[in-house]
Amino acid sequence: MTVFKTFLKILRKNLVIVIIFSILLVMFAALRSETDDKTMSFNAVKPDVVIINNDEEIGITKGLIDYIKDNSNTPEVKTDVDSLNDALFYNDTDYIIYIPKGFNQDFMNGNIDNLEVKKGNNYNASFAEMMISRYLKLAVNYRSRVTSQDELVRTIKNSLDNNTEIEITTKLDTDKVEAAQFFFDFETYSLLVSLVFIIGLMLSIFNDPKVKKRTIISSTDYRKNNRILLLANMLYAFTLWLIYLILGIVLIGDVLWTSNGLLFILNSFIHLITVTSFAFFIGNLINNKDSMSGITHVISIGTCFLCGVFVPLAYLPDSVIALGHALPTYYYVEGNSFIAKLEEINFDTLQPVLINMGVLLGSAIVFIILSNIISKKRRRIG
Repeated sequence: MTVFKTFLKILRKNLVIVIIFSILLVMFAALRSETDDKTMSFNAVKPDVVIINNDEEIGITKGLIDYIKDNSNTPEVKTDVDSLNDALFYNDTDYIIYIPKGFNQDFMNGNIDNLEVKKGNNYNASFAEMMISRYLKLAVNYRSRVTSQDELVRTIKNSLDNNTEIEITTKLDTDKVEAAQFFFDFETYSLLVSLVFIIGLMLSIFNDPKVKKRTIISSTDYRKNNRILLLANMLYAFTLWLIYLILGIVLIGDVLWTSNGLLFILNSFIHLITVTSFAFFIGNLINNKDSMSGITHVISIGTCFLCGVFVPLAYLPDSVIALGHALPTYYYVEGNSFIAKLEEINFDTLQPVLINMGVLLGSAIVFIILSNIISKKRRRIG
């Protein structure tokens, strides 16, 4: 009981840190939920598409541009790289298509792979991509049957006009699912700070050579103390996760009881295991309790920036994403991104999610092994 009482004493002393980062989670999640408080609509919404045309506006190039303009909104955006990236980031546009010089001639010669696109991480962007792909597939099918580009454009237009109009609908309440994704992504930051700091501080205190010597010469069993300490830390981690889950249910609502919501919860619990094992590793690695606060903030902020918690993965440079791949949190955030897009739950659609969960569990095992190795070495005192 002495170990457990010591744990509670340290937790009470530093409880303000846990409360602060829990409040941050609630504040950001509440703001995000308010901005997305909308009802589901089954009307097809025109996506926002920016067209960067470097070709002559004739033939198939003109036909494609006219088709895009008829079936989407074309917002006025500056065409420099920074402005276009900002437009995607701030949802001023959903999709950007670059038509290269000579596209119409290259297309007639059989090359349709020279179109470049940039897209946002939403359903309007997917709709825009589907719409453009539909036009190009029809163009490829009719290309060999016509003698000129003008005839090709007319044939495609007639075919599209005669087709039954299709409305793109989804069973998902996408606004609520995206709000849930944001909540569970940002939960990472609060968990990292609250777990790494408290568990790391606890272990650094109990791993202090003076405390170890007193434990060894006392009548208490060293291994029993370790088991109690492990149990106390696990209980603290699970309780914190449970509190955050309850907050999520209050803030987000019924979406957490859908298939997507339950997958978010499962992914979050597996991530909790990984973060807890990582906190054990840090606590066993670092003996200086005075430096634990600084180390915790460096680890948590750095991890969240590199892994898409603060900035969505779609907007991060490739170099940052490459660094993020080395951290378990990247696979948690990517798993949430996959879950948010799931409309049909089966083995094929779940594979990317399960792979990311597997990486998280594998990382947890690695941290536990490293913690045991360090702990055994540090038992040798004097």
